[in-house]
Amino acid sequence: MTVRFGNVLGSSGSLIPLFKRQLAHGGPLTVTHPEMMRFFMTIREAVELTLQASAYGLEKKLGSGEIFVLDMGEPIKIIDIARRMIRLAGFVPDQDVHIQIVGCRPGEKLFEELFDVTEKRVNPPVPGVMGAVPTPVPLAVLYEGFERLRSAALEGDAKSASETMSFILSQSTGRNNGLSS
Repeated sequence: MTVRFGNVLGSSGSLIPLFKRQLAHGGPLTVTHPEMMRFFMTIREAVELTLQASAYGLEKKLGSGEIFVLDMGEPIKIIDIARRMIRLAGFVPDQDVHIQIVGCRPGEKLFEELFDVTEKRVNPPVPGVMGAVPTPVPLAVLYEGFERLRSAALEGDAKSASETMSFILSQSTGRNNGLSS
């Protein structure tokens, strides 16, 4: 059984402690992109919903690959959180403390996706929890993929390693990328 959720406010690595440190130094607060949005929940919400989903899964003998996705409400713009924190500290955003747009990191998305396109949506009767069942990759395909990856690593062949990862992904999504299994 897997439980999936977004950013937990106040946890290590959370943006709140980062913004607090940046505010303590007088700013600027760094935001990757003005349209960057994320889902947030409190530590208490994360713990309660995780325990609730787990208890339900154990009681109903679920969890054979099912993913519980915690309902976190609507995503929030990171820049809006930065502005709120500046105001809460008694400052005026973009006047007393500036917000610096630093750009997205490679592969970073502006919006979080709660479900992969290959996952089948299910509705577990747990309040505040949604469900998904991933498309599994057959073990034989995984074993072949692991062997290809091992060979590519030993040969230092990054292109082959990338093609192998695409091959494995194509087997879970049903897309054929032209490699034989």
